[in-house]
Amino acid sequence: MNKELYVVYHCTNFVPFEIFLKFLNNYRKFKAGTKHKLIICFKNLNEIKRLNFKKRIKKINYIEYVDTNKVDDFDLGSYFRIAKKFQKAVFLFLSGHCYPIKKNWLKLFKDNYGPNKIISSTGSYESMNSLPFNIRNNFLKNIYFKIILLMNFNGFPNPHFRTSCFMISAHNLLKYKFDPIKNKLDTNIIESGKKSLTNFFKKKKFKIYVINSDGKLFAEKEWKLSETYAFKKQAKLIISDNRTRKYSKLTNIEKKNKEIIVWGKNKIF
Repeated sequence: MNKELYVVYHCTNFVPFEIFLKFLNNYRKFKAGTKHKLIICFKNLNEIKRLNFKKRIKKINYIEYVDTNKVDDFDLGSYFRIAKKFQKAVFLFLSGHCYPIKKNWLKLFKDNYGPNKIISSTGSYESMNSLPFNIRNNFLKNIYFKIILLMNFNGFPNPHFRTSCFMISAHNLLKYKFDPIKNKLDTNIIESGKKSLTNFFKKKKFKIYVINSDGKLFAEKEWKLSETYAFKKQAKLIISDNRTRKYSKLTNIEKKNKEIIVWGKNKIF
């Protein structure tokens, strides 16, 4: 890899302070294993909150990026602007709920990265079409919402890499034409919709992999077997996020149900 390597951590109002501290602690504890620059992106934080977060960043060299975009377009909007600023870089993007849990975490990604590749810490076959009706809404609202989902999301299986943690070059990310992100549904469409990053880059013949702590790459049909998300104990996960932690806290029956939602009843499609 000849391009400069950056880790981008996205810090917003939606990030619990204790998770931010966990990221800082684990960033220091688990060595990345390779040279890089850290960007901490502060977004939608007032000056007092931002300074409060900054006070806890000790003995860590980082680049501060303050995203002043007035519209809350979530982490993906920030990633796009950062890519435009550092167009010769390769990024490992981390949402604010992420933190490393294995040593040499960044080296595992870097050693396996290459042109026309995207590497993610987790993947899924889950489809938004599988969401149950919200009983708090009236019938017409449920029908309307279901129609929106059918219009924007493929049915199961719906393979997509999860955007909580993924490696991509700025050059490649900027090939994707982001429509204005106005709400959470728009971010879900970018992650797992018919116009997702996954589907866009698959059409361009990119290779999309999930990587585990053994340093092994898994192609789409084997993502489940990486043991990184909603399968077994997720023992080979490299980067923890809110969804993987939530799965770990489920009962055995709940885990099995979640596994079926994410992967279906078969081991490999």
